Amino acid sequence: MKKIIGFIVLAIGNISYGQSSNYADLGALISSDANYGSARYNGMSGAFGAIGGDLSSVNINPAGGAVDMYNKLGVTLNNETTNSEAFFSDNTITKNKSSANNFNLSNLNGAMVFNKYNSNSKWNRVSLFFNYQRKNNFKSSFGFDADFVKNPNNKYKWSYFKGNPLSDDKIYDILDKQVFERNAIGNSSVFNIGLAGLRNKNLYLGASINFHSFNYTEINRLTEKSKSESDDKNKYYNLDAYNVTETSIEGAGMSLSLGAIYKIKQLRLGLSFETPTAYSQIIDSSNNFVQDNPNIFTDDYYNNFKPGYTEITTQHDNGIQKEFKTENRFDHIEYNFSAPLKFTTSVAWVFGKKGLVSIDYTYKNFSSMNFFSEDYDFINEGNNDISTYFKSTNSLNIGTEWRFNKFSCRAGYGYSQNPNTLFEGKAHQNRFSFGLGYRIQNILFDVSYSKSQYNNYYAIYNMNDLQTVNNTSNLTFSLSFLM
Repeated sequence: MKKIIGFIVLAIGNISYGQSSNYADLGALISSDANYGSARYNGMSGAFGAIGGDLSSVNINPAGGAVDMYNKLGVTLNNETTNSEAFFSDNTITKNKSSANNFNLSNLNGAMVFNKYNSNSKWNRVSLFFNYQRKNNFKSSFGFDADFVKNPNNKYKWSYFKGNPLSDDKIYDILDKQVFERNAIGNSSVFNIGLAGLRNKNLYLGASINFHSFNYTEINRLTEKSKSESDDKNKYYNLDAYNVTETSIEGAGMSLSLGAIYKIKQLRLGLSFETPTAYSQIIDSSNNFVQDNPNIFTDDYYNNFKPGYTEITTQHDNGIQKEFKTENRFDHIEYNFSAPLKFTTSVAWVFGKKGLVSIDYTYKNFSSMNFFSEDYDFINEGNNDISTYFKSTNSLNIGTEWRFNKFSCRAGYGYSQNPNTLFEGKAHQNRFSFGLGYRIQNILFDVSYSKSQYNNYYAIYNMNDLQTVNNTSNLTFSLSFLM
């Protein structure tokens, strides 16, 4: 048994999936992080590894939890909209537009700060903190509608249902129409809980335990109208076919983080490390599991080998009509997964109370992702594709903030590489952001807007035959209280 997964290539940050026979892309989906946080954090594109002062930063560097001098509680709401354009068959067939909107609680955090009470201690401050934040939003929708009768010159006429499901010795490979629709929902998140401290007034140290979770559901629908030539070349046998595949995956894991920030006058240097995330039990439910080595000229091909639920109707010129339906069989399996470790180095320059400029660099080795199952060899075989097709990635985030009395203005830029070597130089993500803040005594109000662009590549029939161009915007509001 193996599984035809609904996804193939990804842009890190918003990763999704097409049709693949391995689990490598699923690993990248689980391991992705869109770097969400509070409105202040998002306004600077998450470049907080060397400055802290915002509890969202503890997901990058837990040492940032000791920068705040007061107890703090913050909440963030986010509205995300993704507009997609789908291009099928190298842009020669169709271009469909779609939109997906998601409103959510993207960040909740708090800290209890203990300032120095013992004059003999070298520890100036100790902080206990927690931080919940959304890592990724998987909600998306796109598709295509290709009419080969109206556009006979289109080169792409590969039929998914060209096999013979009704034992009538016909191959329906003259394609008239294809319609594909994909809908996905789900998200991933992390909950950090940790301890941070300030030592000798210039060294911040921190550690955290990170609890990760994700859920993902995808439904793919494919409709085809095709025909087969009869002995009379002016007549055809017609076939209408419909296929739907559905996959739901969820899991939870844990990692550890260590970090440090060192202060040299106006200069801040940050370094942090996060261990691989161990997912001990991923639950996978799907009607996409199939057997090996099918014979396409039997009914069993569609019952046992073709993934998903299928309905097929044929109409011959003699008026004979045949119908065929498969059982919609769902299987459930469980397996383990290890997401890659992460290193972040950061540098910032602080201009007193006027403003700052901050830069974060993150290294993540996607080729170290690993699946494990004692019961299913095809799960473990996905590791071969991981080591072959996935690489280490580099991410860069740059942010700045300037203060004008009670007001703050922020801007940022983020760049993330695609981990899949099949798309070298493609599908990288660029993000631009800006934000505003206002303080009234011990109450902080922040708002930010960010926009990112990235491409995804999918295999419906062959590699890269469907491309989506995605533009995602995030409007974020945060309210924080100092106590």
